[in-house]
Amino acid sequence: MPRTSEQFKEVREKSKEHIIKTALYLFAERGFYSTSISMIAKEAGIAKGALYHYFDSKEDLLKAIIEMGMGKMGHAMEVLFSNVAPMEKLEGMVRTTVALIEDDPLTWKLMIALTMQQHPSETMKEIVAPLEKKGTEFFFQMFKDLNIPHPEEEGYVLAAILDGLAMHLIFKGEDHYPVERVVNHVLDRYRSMVKK
Repeated sequence: MPRTSEQFKEVREKSKEHIIKTALYLFAERGFYSTSISMIAKEAGIAKGALYHYFDSKEDLLKAIIEMGMGKMGHAMEVLFSNVAPMEKLEGMVRTTVALIEDDPLTWKLMIALTMQQHPSETMKEIVAPLEKKGTEFFFQMFKDLNIPHPEEEGYVLAAILDGLAMHLIFKGEDHYPVERVVNHVLDRYRSMVKK
């Protein structure tokens, strides 16, 4: 029995998702530059040519992975921040970030690796730079709304703290890193700055 267009579309989406998950695993574990399209196709159990029916290039596949990861974060933050006071926004953002890292460590491992590339390609810069810019601008505004002195500098400090927290969570695991104590300490630090 021939497939309907709906069934064909569903099979195509499942195949695309499988390729994305396979590439995410390989990029996170082996590195973007050390992973070839051939490796991804082999690991996914498809022909190399078939992969190109879904993605034009390895960079295109990377963009899809990052968009998927950032989409999860963006959606979580949008839901969290509708009509929320600045301190609640800060606490929610920190706790949501930790929850997303714990829920999807491979995406975060890849993001950390991409931001630490010594000589990133132009494609990498195009993908990662706007995300970093959007995040830091969000932090600047949040600290400005909290009336914390030097909001721009505090934005960079919080970004560095979250990067470090992510690295510890990913490479040590939550069983070997006191994530809740660290998160509470960071939030207490900002609460005390707001009270001054």
